[in-house]
Amino acid sequence: DFSRAEHPFFTSNVSNFAALCPEILKGSPTLLGIDQWSCYWEWVWQPVAHRYMHNPDNFGIIQFSEYAEASTCGNLAWPARYVLAQVYQAQIAYVKEQGTYAEALSMLLAPAYCSIAN
Repeated sequence: DFSRAEHPFFTSNVSNFAALCPEILKGSPTLLGIDQWSCYWEWVWQPVAHRYMHNPDNFGIIQFSEYAEASTCGNLAWPARYVLAQVYQAQIAYVKEQGTYAEALSMLLAPAYCSIAN
């Protein structure tokens, strides 16, 4: 994925984050968080569906061609990868709520686990 992380300031003093990040967040609501691990912005070339961009199952595909009229080259593995990625996201939502993984796909079909928000 083409991406960039941008930090609003640089410091080696962790205590600066507690003072500076909440103030930056007031003027820039797209800042990811206020602690030392999330006080930055992430820029990507396409939507990733999550606040955290490091989800390769959500990366887009770029096709390069010599001709503008070239047909789209489909990846045969992509449909299976997409479905499996959705099952993974549903399992993560399930384990957050239940404390264990679902034993069957049917357990993941509830809207709390299987939705666009996951």
